Amino acid sequence: MKNYKTKHLLLFIFLLIFCGSLHAQSNYKPGYIITNKMDTIHGMIDFRTNKMNSKVCRFKTDISTNETSYSPGEIYGYRFTDDGKYYLSKTITIDKTQQTVFLEYLIQGIIDLYYYPGEQEYYFFKNEIGEMIPITKKPNQIIIAQDNTMQMKEDNQYLGVLNYVFKDSKSVANMATNANFSHKSMIILTKKYHEQMCTSGEECIEFETKEDKKFIQFHFSVYGGVQFNNYSFNSTNVYFEGINPEIKIATLIGFEADLLPEAKSTFPVIGFEAGLYSPRFLKSLSLQLDASLTKMSCDVDYSISDYAYSRFEMESLNFNGKAGARYTIPTGRLKPMIEAGLNYTQLINVSGTCTVESKIYPNLDYDINLHQKTFLGYYGSAGISYQLKNNSAIYLRYVYSNNSLDHEDPLKYSQVLLGYTF
Repeated sequence: MKNYKTKHLLLFIFLLIFCGSLHAQSNYKPGYIITNKMDTIHGMIDFRTNKMNSKVCRFKTDISTNETSYSPGEIYGYRFTDDGKYYLSKTITIDKTQQTVFLEYLIQGIIDLYYYPGEQEYYFFKNEIGEMIPITKKPNQIIIAQDNTMQMKEDNQYLGVLNYVFKDSKSVANMATNANFSHKSMIILTKKYHEQMCTSGEECIEFETKEDKKFIQFHFSVYGGVQFNNYSFNSTNVYFEGINPEIKIATLIGFEADLLPEAKSTFPVIGFEAGLYSPRFLKSLSLQLDASLTKMSCDVDYSISDYAYSRFEMESLNFNGKAGARYTIPTGRLKPMIEAGLNYTQLINVSGTCTVESKIYPNLDYDINLHQKTFLGYYGSAGISYQLKNNSAIYLRYVYSNNSLDHEDPLKYSQVLLGYTF
C-alpha cells in the first residue's frame, strides 16, 4: 500500500511538471529585432535559455501587444538591450548537415566569434575570407586500458583547430594549445588575435557584456493560518513511562484493539518557505522548501464497556517540513497555483497521561509517550496568489498532508494559509 501511494505521488509530481512545461511561458526583456531589410524595430523579446534563444525569437512591440515568433532566416537578428546578448541568423554545417539557426554573436573583429548550444556546444570562427570554422568538445569517455584499469579520455581535438584558426599569430596560436573550452577562453583568444593582427586601428567589439546572474532566482514567503490535526494513536506506538514497554494500553483496559481513539485538534500555524525557479527556463514552475510550527493535542475518552474506561491526554509541538514542486498559472495578477511533494513531521516535547478505570485496575494514572515521533508522507496544495508591486504577492492556500508512508499511526492534517511573498 505504501509503495502504491508513493508511485501515485511521483506520478502526480511528474504530471505537474509536464503540464507546466506545455503551458506558454514568457520572460520579456527590452530589445530590438533587425529585419532582413536592415530595419531596426524596438520592443520586448522573450529571454529564454541559450538553446531556446537559438531556435526562435518571440517579439512584441510592447508588453501589451500580441507576440510574433520569428524563426532563423525570417529576420537578420535580434539583441537584448539591457543584457547585451546579440543573435544573428546564420547557416551552419554540423556533421555535414546544413541548418539555419540564431548564433550568439560574441566578438566582432578580424575574426568573428559565434556560439551555438546544440546537442553539443559549438564555437564558430569566421575568418577574413568568410569561412566558418567550427570547434566542439565531446563528453569525456571511459576507456579500458591494457592492464584492465579504467581511464578517462578527454576530447582535445578542438585545440588543433584553434591552432589553425590563429596560425597567423604565433603567440596566440601557442596560447590556444592550452585553452579551455569556454566563453572566456575563446573571447580572450579572439580579442588578443585582433589586437596583434589589426593594422587599421579598429576596435574589437565584444557583444557579451553581462554575465547572466539571474538564471536561477529565489523568492521567499512568510505565512500564518490554521492547522487541523487528525492523529489515530496505535497502541504499539504508545508506551507507559517506567513500565515494561511490552505492556500495551489495550491490555490494561481489557480490550484487544490496535487503534486508540482519533485525536482531533485545531491550532494556529506559522511558517516560512523558499522557492527556487528559473525565469529563462520555466518561470511558473518552482521548487519549494517549507518549514512550519504548530501544536497538536488530544483529550479523548475511550470506553469499551461498563467495566473498562480510559482517558487520554497528550500534546506536542509539531515541526512540519515540506519539499515539492509548485506550478503557478500565469493569468495576470490573479494566479492560481497547485503544488505537491513530500512532507516530514517531527513531534517535539511530547507529553501525555492515561487514566484507566476498570474493575481490575481502578484509578490508575500513567505518564505515556510515543516510541516513534517522526512521520513521512505526501502533501498536495491548491491556492491563488495576487501579484503586487516589486514582484511581491499575497496568497491564500489550502494544504492537505497524509503522513503515513513509514508509520502505522495515521497522522493527517490540513492547513488554511495566508501568506506574503517577497
